[in-house]
Amino acid sequence: MTSNLLRSGECKRELLLLLLLLLLLLLLLLLLTTTTLLLLLLLYYYYYYYYYYNYYYYYYYYYYFYYYYYYYYYYFFYYYYYYYYYYFYFLLFYYKNYYCYN
Repeated sequence: MTSNLLRSGECKRELLLLLLLLLLLLLLLLLLTTTTLLLLLLLYYYYYYYYYYNYYYYYYYYYYFYYYYYYYYYYFFYYYYYYYYYYFYFLLFYYKNYYCYN
C-alpha cells in the first residue's frame, strides 16, 4: 500500500515540498545562527576594543600627568635649592668679608 502511495505523483510532490520546506527552514536557521553569531562576535570585539582603548587612553594620560608632575616638581626644587645655595654662599661671603675686613 505504501509503495502505491510512493509511486503516485501526488505523494512524491508532497514529499518534495516537505523536503524543500525542511531545507528552507534549515537554511533559515543556519542564516539566523550565523548572523546572530556574527553580531555577537562584532559586539564582543566592539566592547573589547572600546574597553581597552579607554583603558590605554586613561593610562596614557595618567603617565603623562605624572611625567609632567615630577618634571615640574623636580625643576621647582632644583631651582629652589639652587636659589638657596647661592643665597647661602652670598651671605657667607658677605658676612665673612664684613667681619674679616671691618
